[in-house]
Amino acid sequence: MKRTLRLAAGLAAVLLFPFLFSGCPQLVSVSIEDRIDMFLTDLTTDSSRTGIYKNLHPDIQDPWKAPEAWEATDFQWDYHPFDFLGMSYFSSSANGTMTYGGPLSADIDFVMKKDGDDWYILSITVNGVQQVH
Repeated sequence: MKRTLRLAAGLAAVLLFPFLFSGCPQLVSVSIEDRIDMFLTDLTTDSSRTGIYKNLHPDIQDPWKAPEAWEATDFQWDYHPFDFLGMSYFSSSANGTMTYGGPLSADIDFVMKKDGDDWYILSITVNGVQQVH
């Protein structure tokens, strides 16, 4: 009996050893809907505009790391609160209506791109004008 327990403990240690140094692998990927929800949360709560770029695909992140880049778009802090209504999600895009600055609203379109298992925003168009790309 003791030998069986030691064998089971040794087998468990061998199976778990790789996770000790690499961390647990990501079990759940970020879907298109999740990413847009994360973007909306950051848009509404990050008044300094320093973390919003993390929702963007790595191919386009660099210019959006500067908080002032957001001030030249419809996503500037002065227009909060933001909300996305009636969103429709597709294989690599989403669209709906954005409300902002109280009574203002606009059509919003997202083009998405995967990086690994996670979806990121590749571009955002508001009322036919590309705002983020």
